[in-house]
Amino acid sequence: MTGEPKIFVWQWGRFGAGPRIAFELARMLQRHCGNDVILSLAENAELLDSPMCKEAVRVPLKAYVTATQFATRTVLIRKILRPLLRELERERPNVALCVMPGYWDTFLVRHLRRIGIPVISIVHDATNHPGDHFQLINWLQRGTIKHSTAIITLTDFVARRLQTQKLLENKKHQTIPHPALIFPDLKLAPPQMPQYPRRKPLRLLLTGRLQKYKGVELFLSAISRINAARLSVRIAGSLNDQTLLAQVKDMPHVEIVEGWMSEKEFVSHIDWSDVVVLPYTEASQSGIIPTAYLRRRPVIATPVGGLPEQVRHEATGLLTDNVSPEAIAQAILRFLDTQELLKSCADNAYTYARNELNWERFGLSFWDICSEITQRE
Repeated sequence: MTGEPKIFVWQWGRFGAGPRIAFELARMLQRHCGNDVILSLAENAELLDSPMCKEAVRVPLKAYVTATQFATRTVLIRKILRPLLRELERERPNVALCVMPGYWDTFLVRHLRRIGIPVISIVHDATNHPGDHFQLINWLQRGTIKHSTAIITLTDFVARRLQTQKLLENKKHQTIPHPALIFPDLKLAPPQMPQYPRRKPLRLLLTGRLQKYKGVELFLSAISRINAARLSVRIAGSLNDQTLLAQVKDMPHVEIVEGWMSEKEFVSHIDWSDVVVLPYTEASQSGIIPTAYLRRRPVIATPVGGLPEQVRHEATGLLTDNVSPEAIAQAILRFLDTQELLKSCADNAYTYARNELNWERFGLSFWDICSEITQRE
């Protein structure tokens, strides 16, 4: 592509990784590639509390808060999208990027294709996770994929699943590893090395949206096999299985910080830890892993889904032998008993995130796809 092509980037979620990824990707394309980027986020996205993020959004969309608003505005979707569509027809971007699936994407994608703007979609999950109830979003995502020219996956595991479903046929596709989020608007302190063993006990963190497949019960069973005096454990996030709270009451070395957390709180939990643990029973990939790496934290992860693509065993963290409390406990004991391994994994994780999982590398790979599909269209 010649000149300074325009790229339209959108994600209309209110919370979580979607708006954050959209903002950081758009910022990178603007700052490092010299692109003219048109970013659209929901006008009530949590991210827009930050002046830096708010300033980056050229076309905010009036989204919804309640189920009633969602239903009403979906009926009126053509009217709601009209100002955005007018802006896009005026600006005529060369390519559009759907960062993470949402309920209204399919309306926009069809219009973009009609006016000749190719769409690239980032597909995070090929199927619902066990226990998730977002069947509608999964069905709608298939429509978005159908009308997309190119697909980006963050692990080959997800790509293989899409191929099995025949969703990548006649699509340009590339797997680009999940980049490490840098949170430029939060003005974070530089990452520090884990303090263990200078400060004992070893601090373990399990964090995120803690659905059943995230393995909280497995994790609690694993740490019960280790002398409690050697560990300080924090479980931070939305915990669906309330029965586990009763179990934790008998484990005084385990702290639960329950509920939705801000991004700053999320990073502060990672900084508190020495090791981040992902005892999952299923996974497409994890955005927690590259973020932990960039904060100089190694991880322990089970060998499921796309996690083995993200964790370099004995280099940036440890992959357990299998998905069991015994295997997770053995990995924790390795860090407890081999302090040099913990330090080297922390060093390697940080270097790997800086050199391999940065936004510039993601952008170059994205740029290759943009060039190919715009020349083809």
